Amino acid sequence: MKHVLFTLLLVFSLFSGCQQVQQRPHFKPEKELSGRSPTTHSAAKWRNRLQHTRGELGEDLYPIVSANQSHLLFATSRFSKGFDLAFKPLKGYAITFLTNTKFNDIHPSLSPDASKVVFSSDRSGRWNLYLQETRPGGKTKQLIASDTDNLGPKWSPDGSKIAFFKRGIGKNHWEIWLYDVVRKSQSYLTDGLFPSWSPDGKWIAFQKGRQRGEKYYSVWKIKADGSRLIDLMSSWSERWGAIQPSWSADGKWLAFTAVGKSTNTFDNATDRPPESDIYLISEDGAQLIDLTGDRAGGSEWNPFFGTDGRVYFTSDVGGSPRIWSVESIKVKAQASPAKLNPLKGNQVEDFLDSFPSTEPKAKINPSSSGNKA
Repeated sequence: MKHVLFTLLLVFSLFSGCQQVQQRPHFKPEKELSGRSPTTHSAAKWRNRLQHTRGELGEDLYPIVSANQSHLLFATSRFSKGFDLAFKPLKGYAITFLTNTKFNDIHPSLSPDASKVVFSSDRSGRWNLYLQETRPGGKTKQLIASDTDNLGPKWSPDGSKIAFFKRGIGKNHWEIWLYDVVRKSQSYLTDGLFPSWSPDGKWIAFQKGRQRGEKYYSVWKIKADGSRLIDLMSSWSERWGAIQPSWSADGKWLAFTAVGKSTNTFDNATDRPPESDIYLISEDGAQLIDLTGDRAGGSEWNPFFGTDGRVYFTSDVGGSPRIWSVESIKVKAQASPAKLNPLKGNQVEDFLDSFPSTEPKAKINPSSSGNKA
């Protein structure tokens, strides 16, 4: 099951042309952008890196951090053969399971008021979207059900819509759709994968394959109303892939995974890229910053931009994929347009603390926990 899960994750993100293995994604400005030459900056070392999860078994993926920087939410397979969603204090160790089934739950996204988590799960027999209340004993319901796979949900900043991607019916490509939370309706936005909302809710960044040359994935952005489609990577080398974008809190930068494309980029032993790095690109596409490229041969992916300016991601630096973060840039959060009265201060901590917690090394009884077969 885990092989199938990672095949979905990385084939979505890494499918493309063939060439010799590059030791590292190599960036060169090729043309002027917005009347000026793009510039690149490289971080020599991981700046103030922190490891947030630990363990020898399983993997930790898809990190997101609460807006008040108190808790980390992620998907983990440390206690079972599939993936469950779990919380932990950002500066603590105890893990609280939000889901615990015999299926796979991935791609979590926290609502603006922190009362719900939307995620992807295969519990219906194929990938669909589910909604889980974060309060103790909260209910779970299937949000979207269809005959095709639905993945990568992301709440809009005002909580009114959820962007996600799904396989086009009768088509061999992926499409980004918007789900209206109030009307419970869906609308097509554009072709692509892994949508990410800008903090003001006006733009959606995503990955989309180029239609010429090696057809590598690039980071694009589009207005939430479907207008103004822009390729942010158009002024950089086309010999590598850019996937999994995540906006900074001030809307000026996007973190993404940079992958050198080749027949050997997909590692069949681990179902993850053998070498990928986390980069930043400015929202106008003019500047590029290498955050983790100092460590040759390793992989970093699944970036998430925290409101504190740190970038959280999965890394195999210790062997098993765990959640890390590094300093990136100073950001100033925009005023939230949320209409749902987001929780403030310790309110998020209060309801999370009310969950029964599980220590990281605790053994789970398969007979009572729904442990995966």
